[in-house]
This record gives sequence, C-alpha cells and structure tokens, in this order.
Amino acid sequence: MSDELKQYNFENYKGNVTIDSNHSLEYVKRRCINADEIVFTVHITNHVLKSGQDFKETGICFTFTDLLNHFLGENYAILIKQDCKRIEDHLRRLTSSAKTNIRWKIGSASVKFGKAIKRIAIRSDELQSAAEIEHELLKVKDEKRVLEETNTRHHERCDELYQSLLEAEELRRASDEKLTAAYSDIEKLKKENAHL
Repeated sequence: MSDELKQYNFENYKGNVTIDSNHSLEYVKRRCINADEIVFTVHITNHVLKSGQDFKETGICFTFTDLLNHFLGENYAILIKQDCKRIEDHLRRLTSSAKTNIRWKIGSASVKFGKAIKRIAIRSDELQSAAEIEHELLKVKDEKRVLEETNTRHHERCDELYQSLLEAEELRRASDEKLTAAYSDIEKLKKENAHL
C-alpha cells in the first residue's frame, strides 16, 4: 500500500465502504461467470469515490486499489492484488463518474447522490492469498536486513574516515608547529648572521 495514504485520517469514510456475500445475479449473468467465483461484493458510496478522485488530483501517488485496500485492510483484513487491472479500471471509471455527476447536484440532491452505493464484485483470483502476503513480507524483511547491513557498513566506514580525518588534522597541526619553529630558527639565524 502506498505510504502516502497512511497520513490521512479516513475515519469519516469508515461506514461508507462495506462488504457482504450477497452477489448481484445480474452481474453474474451479464459476465457469464460462476457465482462461486465471486467471494464478496464491496459496497462503496459515491462520496468515497468522489473523495478518491479528489485525492488523486492533489498529486498524491497511489492507485485506486491502494485506496480500496486501505479500507478493506483496516476493517476486514482482506487485500486486493495490486496488479488487478479490472478493479483498478472499474474504480477509476466510478471515481471519475462520481466526481463529474456530483458537480452538477446541489443541496439534498447532492447529499442523496453522495450516499448512493456502487457495487464491485470481487473474484477469488483478485484477492491476495496469505502465502502471497507472507512472501511479500519475507521479501520486505530481506530488503530491510540488507539495508541495515549496508547502513552498518556505511557507519563503520564513516567512523574510519572520521578517525583518518582526526589523524590528518593532528599531523597538519604538528607540521604547522614544526614549520613555525623552523621559521623562528631561520629568523634567529638571520639575526645572528647580521651581527657577524
């Protein structure tokens, strides 16, 4: 999930995204799929869809699947696959439509349209399995371990370079003292030579 979404408070939208196991028979018939392939249906209000489009227009980097996963993960511990093109395209069309249509509504018509619900059927092959999530978690842990090792090596190298810098500074100071002493000796010798 996009880390940028975590900074926003979605408490106002919690009740606006729900799931249930009642599937639209019209959808099953229209798509010519087996009803068993549909795991659940997401019910999402136009208000949330419009807000998703508003977030997208602010330049925040996320996909609509990220936004849906935020709600599903928080409330139901379910995640949609990130590369699910059908869901992403469907959400993109719904959010764009909600943003366009709500613009022309005012007052109670706007409130009524905002509360209207859109349904998205989620198929079993579109859900992330526990094995996929575990594999992703292991991959992230490996990346973290590699970064920590690299970070440790960089800290050790920085300490070595700092130590070298201190030694070089000490040598420079000692050389400056010797050079100053040599200049004063030369001046003394010049004065003694001048008296002769």
